[in-house]
Amino acid sequence: MARKQLCVDRASSEEDFQSLVSLELEFPGYYGRNLDAFEECLRCYCSGMTVVVTGMENLNASLKQYIVKYVGVMKDFESEAKSGFRIIVD
Repeated sequence: MARKQLCVDRASSEEDFQSLVSLELEFPGYYGRNLDAFEECLRCYCSGMTVVVTGMENLNASLKQYIVKYVGVMKDFESEAKSGFRIIVD
């Protein structure tokens, strides 16, 4: 099972976060950089993966609110028994 670290405090903008996600989770070049595309790529490329999200406490309120939506999608995906996906928010 692959384990990926997503240090979200390395992002200072929504665009930075999208670049970070694409790079760290190894999404394809056509990743659409929005919530729907994130969910689709998560399902296609991240089954069986553990993602450790760190640095949430260091974000400004606006960026944190944006990223919380993506964490929610990951938590929903984790709850699907057959995905084998796991998220840890540290």
